[in-house]
Amino acid sequence: MKKIENVLYSNKHTQALDIYLPDRDGFRIIVHFHGGGLEGGDKAKTHIVELAERMCALGYGVVTANYRMYPDARFPDFLIDAADAVAYAAAHAREWGGNGELLIA
Repeated sequence: MKKIENVLYSNKHTQALDIYLPDRDGFRIIVHFHGGGLEGGDKAKTHIVELAERMCALGYGVVTANYRMYPDARFPDFLIDAADAVAYAAAHAREWGGNGELLIA
């Protein structure tokens, strides 16, 4: 498994994503957004890292993104960040070795 950390996915803000890639090509990529009610959470929490590692072992790539949160951000900032993260993953999936398919979680 290869891990790429803290990749900025938008030039509009400083939110980042982590990328987990399996040791083969042609995989689908799961785009994951942590929970926390839009007020907390982080892409690097232990359970998220463990989930990404398990998915890589099953042959999936995983992109897990941080996004702006309340109270610093308001609607629709969260949705804009999610759309930017998905767009970034879609634009780079094949260069990471993926088959271009994204699954959103």
